[in-house]
Amino acid sequence: LFQEGIWANPVARDAVRIWQAWGVLEAREGEIEKARRCFRSGIDVDGTSATLYSTWANLESEANPAFARSLFQNALKYDPTNIRIWRAFEAMEIQRGNLAAGKKIRERSDFVASGGSENRVQVMKPQAGDFTARGAWVDGDDLVAD
Repeated sequence: LFQEGIWANPVARDAVRIWQAWGVLEAREGEIEKARRCFRSGIDVDGTSATLYSTWANLESEANPAFARSLFQNALKYDPTNIRIWRAFEAMEIQRGNLAAGKKIRERSDFVASGGSENRVQVMKPQAGDFTARGAWVDGDDLVAD
């Protein structure tokens, strides 16, 4: 059924939803590599689907947290006001014992929820948990000691 939907509209935005649903089904069946291929195919169709990025991030959060972080960052780049994505990102960090990162993510999401913009320009030295002017998340590992 999923394959028929893809064949009918291989490059339409609807195909992204099909790839996502297919990937979730494969993940639930324990077919993680197949799920990843589905998510990659969906991103190939629409590289701005925040929902697809966050769904994939949730899949990767235990086995590959660094990659999950980059997926969450992409999701938030395309939908910075989506509190559900923020909360999933925060939960991943807390579950991994990264309480400081979880707190920073919560602060950023609270800032966005109160009407702040994540598209601000950095005028100071970036700190872990900040966004750069390009929308890229600054991870603690990205910072270089003076």
